Amino acid sequence: MNKRILTTLLATLCASVNAAPYDWNYPAPIQSPGANDNGKVVLFDVSHGGTEGNADWVIDGAFSDFADALVSAGYTVQEYRGVDKNSDGVIQFVDDYTNPTTANSNANEAVITYTAISHADVLVLAESNRPFTQAELQALEDFVAAGKGIFFVADHYNADRNLNTWDSTEVFNGYNRSTLSQFNVGGSYGDLRNPGVATGGWLAQEFGIRFRFNAIDWHSGASGIEPASQVEGLTTGVGPVLMAGGATLAITDPNKAKGLVHFSTSDSPSRWTHAVDSGLYFGGTAEGPYVAIAKSGPGKAAFIGDSSPIEDASPKYKRQDNGNTKSTYPGWTDAGNAAQLSINLIDWLATPESYTQFNSSAHPAGTATPTPMASEELDDPDNGQPWNTPSGGYNPWDASTLDYGAYGAPDGPGGSPGGGEVLSVSEALAEPTGTTVTVAGVITQAINGEYAL
Repeated sequence: MNKRILTTLLATLCASVNAAPYDWNYPAPIQSPGANDNGKVVLFDVSHGGTEGNADWVIDGAFSDFADALVSAGYTVQEYRGVDKNSDGVIQFVDDYTNPTTANSNANEAVITYTAISHADVLVLAESNRPFTQAELQALEDFVAAGKGIFFVADHYNADRNLNTWDSTEVFNGYNRSTLSQFNVGGSYGDLRNPGVATGGWLAQEFGIRFRFNAIDWHSGASGIEPASQVEGLTTGVGPVLMAGGATLAITDPNKAKGLVHFSTSDSPSRWTHAVDSGLYFGGTAEGPYVAIAKSGPGKAAFIGDSSPIEDASPKYKRQDNGNTKSTYPGWTDAGNAAQLSINLIDWLATPESYTQFNSSAHPAGTATPTPMASEELDDPDNGQPWNTPSGGYNPWDASTLDYGAYGAPDGPGGSPGGGEVLSVSEALAEPTGTTVTVAGVITQAINGEYAL
């Protein structure tokens, strides 16, 4: 082929890479069971995070083993991204938190509404790294009030993977660890400052439990497994559960919440190396449960303080801050995995039951955590700042700054819906004459009328 014709063709093709931003990663994945379909749907939410930093908690990425097991058990598994308000086929995040021009503008599509999730039986919230609005919290309450279940997967304190000053323990609790006035956001978010009491915050008020701000390592696994008869049968087949930098919870209302897995007297958990404080506050059962459940009204909730025993080593996306390949843990098959426990929890969450609290012989109450908010948890040692400063043009509140191949980034491998995959130059040249292709690359300069990629 004439070189000038080829380079002109490549210029046209390469220019098309950026022609339709944000649509390279659509449609959202869905996995359906075969003949054993149980008629139930599990949604994995990514509208508020779960793909930042090294996290990749999506059903075709580092939660794929989890998703595959659910499909084998008869569930339909879907990824939830938000609400397509402008009907363009793409869910886009618009900053309605820090940007006064878009606050309360209804432009943000990466949101949770009850209507959008109501078809599901279980919603999995894994390491959400952006706070919920009051309307979204109401949607979650409505979901539970309809007899549905939510699985909250958190991590150690300061797992602020997108560097926006929020980690999953704070997002789920409903308040930032800091007491600074900047977290009294107002508007659709309200006051998100640390209330300084264990019973404050959305999670404690709704489910009688809160995530601690601790950060703990215990790879041998928390071995204080409650008898199945005391915890709705959920610990059947469950052994010690590993914690590779994780958090525990504190039960504030034992009629609503109870622990399934604790540290036993024979366990020797330690402070995670990068903890911002002592990391381990009390030890033993006084540290609070690592895995817990709640029953508040018709619906249910379940909680675990680390993704490590659930995830697998097959990440899909690139890091949003620098485009690097992620590294996830092969926890689903590790000796301390929570695979059986996770399936048990989803089965329980997906099964409506008429009792409304743990307050009977058939459904025994839990045990309140002795000191549900340690003195160290009353304020933020980082003074409301993320563990690191965003750099290189990356802004966690601006999706247009996310690096190539990151979830939510404008560009990545895959092309537009129905447009086929993005090919390298050599792959494009090998295609038959007349084939429509999209070539990966960016034109950096023109030399003697020829294009450099």
